[in-house]
Amino acid sequence: MAASGASGSFATTSSRRLLTLTLTLTLTLTLTQQALAECTFHPKVDARSESLAGQSGVARAPLKGELAHELTRRLEAQQLERDARLERSRREAEHARLKECTF
Repeated sequence: MAASGASGSFATTSSRRLLTLTLTLTLTLTLTQQALAECTFHPKVDARSESLAGQSGVARAPLKGELAHELTRRLEAQQLERDARLERSRREAEHARLKECTF
């Protein structure tokens, strides 16, 4: 009789663990889906920008895969070049100000 009691206890513990695991996975999946739904990006474009984009004939299809990576790479390169130009301009302006000093 004790063996069957232990067997029933094991089954109950296993069932609880399975239920806990199922609930945990369900909650994790739900939270992941909610987080992904919140991560969508839909920029608000003003009328002027919309008009300019329409005049340029640029398609407004979303970028995917390699095109998105290429665009990201180009934008990062442009930002680095812009930052370098600004830093160079700041150094030149500082140098010009220091040249005027007589000390």
